[in-house]
Amino acid sequence: MEKSGGYLVLVVLFGLVSLTFVLALPTITISTGESSFNFNDSISNFYNISVNNSDIGLTANISQVNITLWGNLNFTTGTNGTDASLVTFSNTSTVLSWTNSSTTALINASEEIKYFWFNASSNTPGTYNISIITRNLTGTSTTNISVTINDTTSPSLVEFVSPTETHNSNNSQTYINYNISVIDNGAISTIFVKLYNSTNDEINSSNSTSSPFTGNFSSLANGVYYINATVNDTFNNLNTTVQTRNITLDTVAPSIGFTCSPTSVSTGATITCSCSATDTYTSNVTPSFTTSPSTSDTGTYSTTCTATDSAGNSASSSISYTVEIAGTSSGTTTTTTTTTTTVSDADIQAGSTKNIAVNTKLTFNIKNESHSLTLKELTSTTAKIDVASTTQTVTMSINETKRFEISNDTFYDLKVTLNSIANNKANFTIIEIHEEVPIEERTQTPEAGADADATADDGTDLSETTTNIGFWVIIIIGVIILLAIIGYFLKKEKTKDTNNNFNNPIPKRKTKKENNKKKK
Repeated sequence: MEKSGGYLVLVVLFGLVSLTFVLALPTITISTGESSFNFNDSISNFYNISVNNSDIGLTANISQVNITLWGNLNFTTGTNGTDASLVTFSNTSTVLSWTNSSTTALINASEEIKYFWFNASSNTPGTYNISIITRNLTGTSTTNISVTINDTTSPSLVEFVSPTETHNSNNSQTYINYNISVIDNGAISTIFVKLYNSTNDEINSSNSTSSPFTGNFSSLANGVYYINATVNDTFNNLNTTVQTRNITLDTVAPSIGFTCSPTSVSTGATITCSCSATDTYTSNVTPSFTTSPSTSDTGTYSTTCTATDSAGNSASSSISYTVEIAGTSSGTTTTTTTTTTTVSDADIQAGSTKNIAVNTKLTFNIKNESHSLTLKELTSTTAKIDVASTTQTVTMSINETKRFEISNDTFYDLKVTLNSIANNKANFTIIEIHEEVPIEERTQTPEAGADADATADDGTDLSETTTNIGFWVIIIIGVIILLAIIGYFLKKEKTKDTNNNFNNPIPKRKTKKENNKKKK
């Protein structure tokens, strides 16, 4: 019984020792003794890991070591190594594997230490892990080692994008837009945008913690401004826009100096114009104008000079000029030679339209009598004509119509319309008519050769020189006749009364005594 108890104790002790051997794990550390790695970004860093196989027994011999790179850690090809012998190495970009190539252990038990090294890099700052997995006949063991990647890289991109005004632009507005785009391998801390005036004094600024950063500086006066932007990341790495933009605000149109000479000419003459333009913020403003405007037709015209600055502000200036008939003085012709043109009876009755020059006479028959219309003077807007047999001289404006009585009766015989004036000629339409002359106009007899009056389409008296004498003569004669009639009847009544009194004398009034006697 005692032997059995002693045997049992030995078995238990052996079991405990064996369990201790099985549970003994490798000790994995950084070769330098630290518990974690700390490296800078964007470079290939050296990693050296020690594996101490403190386990005992043949089953504890390590046959394989795997290292897995997590996160944004990337193995640098060709940098792997170990001091273990008879090793086969394989890898992907993130998993490295060392395996014994024979029956010999990769790492023997009982406190054998081997080193495994390699290079890896990361462009993304942060904290990651490396997992080291060892394998023996009893299974696997995993140890994690922390890796910190520090951000030492400035933001790779800080730039202005639309709708930021372009560099060296001139804009007709009172604000400046900004839109800033930033790229960084870590985290952005702050974006700063600053505005300077023409003397490089900072006059405004703004900031944001996110990209893109959009806004504007408003209520700005005309002038030259400069704008740039700076960004820093969470590790205070800085970067600035490559370009400080030069932006001009200009809301004022150019000033124009425009002249033309002369401003009153005959047809075909030359008018010479010149124009200049100046602007505060646009050095060379080119005006647009016509050096010699057309004078081919009579009339009043306008010519214009326009100028636009680089901000799009425009200004214009106009000058009026008058073109008169060629060879005129004060706008009227002086030609003396008369040209005669005959209008047929059929044409005058249906209406004839003629284009005639000064001193052209149109002859025609009305009521078997010969009459004429002669163009005496012409301006760009009026025509002076003589209508005969009994000469009536009138001045007509374009689109005006007048009627004439030329056969010494109480009916208008001729209607004349001035249609237009162009190329030193007047365009008339003449037609024979038979329209009764209003009573009040019948006594108006124009003097031969005088600028007589005619009646317009509305029947109103257009004369400025003839007094309506006939009207007042009629009034006076009427009054005299009326007074004569009244006088006649008054005289007749008086004569009648006189005769009645003579034939029927007034009876004598009786006395009181006679009346009393009559009663008795």
